[in-house]
Amino acid sequence: MIKSDCRKLFLEKRKQISAEERTQLSQKICDTLIHSFDFTGRNVSLFLPIESKHEVDTFLIINKLKQVNSIIGLPIADFQTNTIKHYIYESLDQLKISEYGIPEPVYGKELNPEEIEFVIVPLLCADFRGYRVGYGKGFYDRLLDRVSEKCITIGISYFELIDQIDDINEFDKKLMYYCSPTQFIQF
Repeated sequence: MIKSDCRKLFLEKRKQISAEERTQLSQKICDTLIHSFDFTGRNVSLFLPIESKHEVDTFLIINKLKQVNSIIGLPIADFQTNTIKHYIYESLDQLKISEYGIPEPVYGKELNPEEIEFVIVPLLCADFRGYRVGYGKGFYDRLLDRVSEKCITIGISYFELIDQIDDINEFDKKLMYYCSPTQFIQF
């Protein structure tokens, strides 16, 4: 399946999930992540959910990470360069919804990409090789070029892996792990 078809299909599949079911599925993903990795005191890049896109509720993950003193870096998207910067999460007070519907910090200390130890990557779907389909701007592929090679990358989604994304290119970065409500896979 090509990326554009994946985007259409999985955006539509997300819309079909009720709010109550999204909460339950998000909790399963959160529980699996927290039990699979030691995030204690670690620097973690974590996206915030775009409500209109029915994304995984990562606020559940934030609450668990705060309990183990993780440093949580939240991205701010620059749509001119298709890059993201991270600012350390302090509280809900520092967040606002951007013009693109993305919750983002409006202040905070910047977290350099080289300091990030885990990147929890948003996606629409991923395949059994570890490649993912996002919204198509390459924000996370560019970020993964800038983190340490020791950084652990984890994709999260409501859905199981698909067989193959057919139009992978040299800019696409593979994930190390994949977590859904029913699958936890190391590539």
